[in-house]
Amino acid sequence: MSKYTSIADDLRDQILIGKYKDSDKLPKQADLADLYHTSRVTISRAIGILQLEGLVSTEFGGGTKINRINTENQFFDHMINTPSGASYNYGGKGQLTSTIVSFEQRLPVDFEQQKLHIKKTDEVYDIIRVRNLNGQPFIIEYTIMPVKVIPNITMEILSDSIYTYIQHTLNLDLGKSFRIISADEADAFDSQYLQTEIGKPILEIEQVAFLKNDIPFEYSQTRHLYNKGRIIYVELYR
Repeated sequence: MSKYTSIADDLRDQILIGKYKDSDKLPKQADLADLYHTSRVTISRAIGILQLEGLVSTEFGGGTKINRINTENQFFDHMINTPSGASYNYGGKGQLTSTIVSFEQRLPVDFEQQKLHIKKTDEVYDIIRVRNLNGQPFIIEYTIMPVKVIPNITMEILSDSIYTYIQHTLNLDLGKSFRIISADEADAFDSQYLQTEIGKPILEIEQVAFLKNDIPFEYSQTRHLYNKGRIIYVELYR
């Protein structure tokens, strides 16, 4: 990963967790250059990434302004080309909570073995969660994880952030993700848990996520309400 993309990742994290909530601007580029021990050119390129994502905007002589999310309309962005979970994408935009619909440990079926490169005797976690932002459901997640790769998941972890547990408790590094984005119609399950009408548009993201060592640790399907989010992809030229 290049220096400017890693700085952009860190600045994005700081913005989303609310570090700059008492200010409407990022520090001056010269100050950021000192903080990250790099050049202003590198900082400028990092800020350029955040501009493309819509997180910040710049004005000549006016510094780098942080763009506030319109929470009144509950319109939230999901960065599709980042190896991240809901807490990363939405945690800084309001109060993120989880409703655990079901959680069990079982043996995998054939297609799960293929997706996760595991044996039929390797147990998996079968997790269904609804993610709520500011008290409103907006995503339902169907997740399969191999127990031997991500051990000791509990209800307490599910109520918070699985990815935080993976990175900060298990000390595992996230790697690439393979995603398929498709449109669907809301089914009875969507209607019940996302509070929408059957037949309304749903955006589904099917994903196989890998650790940095190329071991798959998650097969998931997330279903998003069509009117409560958008998918953003940023092409970075290195």
